[in-house]
Amino acid sequence: MQNVNNTLQSALTSIIADRENWEANELATSNKRLYSILSRCYSVFVDHKETDEGRKKINEAAVALSVSFNKVTSTAAKVIKIIFGDDNRHRASDYAQVLKIAAAKDVKKADFESWLSNAGGIYAVLRGTEETAEQKKADLDNAYNNGLAKLQQVGTIGSVAPNANIQGRNGYVLVLGYVDGNGALSVIKTVGTPDSDQVKAEIRRLASEKDKSAKTTANRSAPTNPVTNIAAASDRAQADALAAAIAAGTTSDASTTPQPIAA
Repeated sequence: MQNVNNTLQSALTSIIADRENWEANELATSNKRLYSILSRCYSVFVDHKETDEGRKKINEAAVALSVSFNKVTSTAAKVIKIIFGDDNRHRASDYAQVLKIAAAKDVKKADFESWLSNAGGIYAVLRGTEETAEQKKADLDNAYNNGLAKLQQVGTIGSVAPNANIQGRNGYVLVLGYVDGNGALSVIKTVGTPDSDQVKAEIRRLASEKDKSAKTTANRSAPTNPVTNIAAASDRAQADALAAAIAAGTTSDASTTPQPIAA
């Protein structure tokens, strides 16, 4: 069962590392391109939303491109539907809402892209959280540092002498090993490079897991000692027997001798 759990944990940690790498690289690049397109939409929206003539031009453009709208469709939604199409109403609604929020905050056209990125993206703006990229990085750094501090308090299980198969130096690495039936650990190889994204994800996860464990321990009452309980029960039984004997006027040795308690 332990090996199964370790295999699952390793798989999940690997996925977490890939997800973090995707967020930091491919997703970030993709979002940057999307924010650039939305920035241009925002410029069109801001330039045409204030006047009847401007709104009329947007309506005419929508009709010319066969984009459907009605009396209650906002100018922002019309611009988004023109650019992104109207086959995904939820997306159109979300993107249009972002344009309107930016306008309400008086975001300048030239600043829209950086504003959206620093706010944490489309859904952060819609939720109203608007966590900045700097705050996200700070959160990750804090989680890593907390995990690192706790990891250093744990201590080591053992040490392996320098080996030619261990390429990395001066950093934390994941280890592929085998635990036999007696609990002895054989180190087979290190996984990845020192302080890789996968390692950092595991350290952050470890910090969170240890926090939860500590919280649970703090809220849990102290464990009872069965030996103490048995002794206390014996004392109570002896006292009860003595009290009964005194009441009956027969304080014999048999009545005062402690009797064993059934297990």
